[in-house]
Amino acid sequence: MEAAPLPKNEEERLAELLSYDVLDTEAEKLFDDLTALASQICETPIALISLVDPNRQWFKSKVGLDAEETSREIAFCSHAILQREVFEVPNATLDPRFHDNPLVTGAPDIRFYAGAPLITPSGHAIGTLCAIDKKPRQLTDAQKASLQTLSKSVVAHLELKRKNRELERTSQFKSDFLSYISHEIRTPLNAINTFSRLLESEASKLNLPSTFSTPLSHVSQSGERLLEIVNSVLDINQIEAGKMRVMPRAVRLNDFFTHLFSLTKIRAEESGVVFNTSIETALPESLFFDDTKFGQVALNILSNAIKFTAKDKSVKAQVKYKSGKLIFNVIDQGIGMSEEDQERLFTPFERMENARKISGTGLGLNISKRLIELMDGSIKVSSKLNAGTRVSVSIPADSIDTSEPSESSPRSLVAQLDIDKSVNVLVVEDHYINQVVIQTLFEKLGVQFAIVSTGEEGVEYAKSHPVELVLMDLNLPGIQGDEATAQIKRLRPELPIIALTADVITKPDYLREKGLDDVLTKPINSDELIRVLNHFLAKEKQ
Repeated sequence: MEAAPLPKNEEERLAELLSYDVLDTEAEKLFDDLTALASQICETPIALISLVDPNRQWFKSKVGLDAEETSREIAFCSHAILQREVFEVPNATLDPRFHDNPLVTGAPDIRFYAGAPLITPSGHAIGTLCAIDKKPRQLTDAQKASLQTLSKSVVAHLELKRKNRELERTSQFKSDFLSYISHEIRTPLNAINTFSRLLESEASKLNLPSTFSTPLSHVSQSGERLLEIVNSVLDINQIEAGKMRVMPRAVRLNDFFTHLFSLTKIRAEESGVVFNTSIETALPESLFFDDTKFGQVALNILSNAIKFTAKDKSVKAQVKYKSGKLIFNVIDQGIGMSEEDQERLFTPFERMENARKISGTGLGLNISKRLIELMDGSIKVSSKLNAGTRVSVSIPADSIDTSEPSESSPRSLVAQLDIDKSVNVLVVEDHYINQVVIQTLFEKLGVQFAIVSTGEEGVEYAKSHPVELVLMDLNLPGIQGDEATAQIKRLRPELPIIALTADVITKPDYLREKGLDDVLTKPINSDELIRVLNHFLAKEKQ
């Protein structure tokens, strides 16, 4: 018997084999179907998909054989991987390399062997698709060609499985990254939004001048708008599906465009650009549309117009409502675009030739177009080089009865609370700013509370103090929030524990499986906090 020599590229070949992560895996129908087809075409009782690792040949799929593997030293496949064509042994008993091979002198009594090497795209032979018989024979040219074709199908499926695994790993990395970014962005927004709302309320009570209250209102609304945009971008299900949900609501147009144009006016003044607005007098008081996405688009278009318009030139915004559609036009006296640039205007990462010196990612208009199309609208651009640009956006928007309360109407922080304020709420939160925010909210509500910084402290507090509800941060030093929850639940199974997290990627169902009763996301929405308190601590439940 002659053992096959090692291939010259053995180290690289083994690395390639291992990269497929297929060794010692369960049987798979597609591989089994290819093996069965090889057996039928070659008219042999045995067919195998054999993968050759450092010490053995392992069978990913097999027909007519019970063994799972054999030693590499006696494997016919060890010889087959040394060449590119089908390796054929018509009669093993007459071949000096195999006549005394244990696989010939004993079970499975090999007499005929034909193996087509499994050659990867990088040129490495990692195994074979082989046909085996207990009697001498030879394949026809057609059978050899078919065996080679099937071997290529095996490799193609291995490649597909590897790419799928890479995509899964990439998807998991993206989820982990977005989860991290979600937490890092939403944590400072928690403070910005909560304190700006509270300051707005105090400014109103104290009748502070508009020079104070108006900028504060812009800070508050901008924070809310940023949070809504962040929430849309960080919704992993929407990203993976290649789309976002349209979330229309009742929008008071005067409030919406006042805020929008106030932000734009500030940018224009900083750039020395003249900014004018024109709002149709027949515009309804309120319309039903997704103001978050529309506002993102409108701000992007206005920002571009100002960015590409020289000092002392003008940018004009027009708002109209016609045939059930909200129409938004922006006309600037900027640098304009050539016809060639306009053809690729909405392509991601593309920058116009005359805009190279102006900072930007080249993503804004592409994202805007997708958002507009998601809302069943349209966006059109007309421009001339050095003669300005006109952008027209149109989206369907139903007029609504202004007597109905708008979702954007201000709400009272305390009016909806319906609990006994003597209850004690435990807050487990390690971030100092978040602690201050939560303290401010609970003091405003007049509800008793205690704050601790670690999961261990939370468990000890729940053991030794009367607590009616727990707000549990999930990312804590020491034991994590889910483990602290499990420990508290073992002591007091009936105690409601609410997940407190800035991570919008983790799904509520998953958290409930961990024993948490509900979820509050940071920045904490006062209405959501009141909802949770009312649901678990309503007076009739006391």
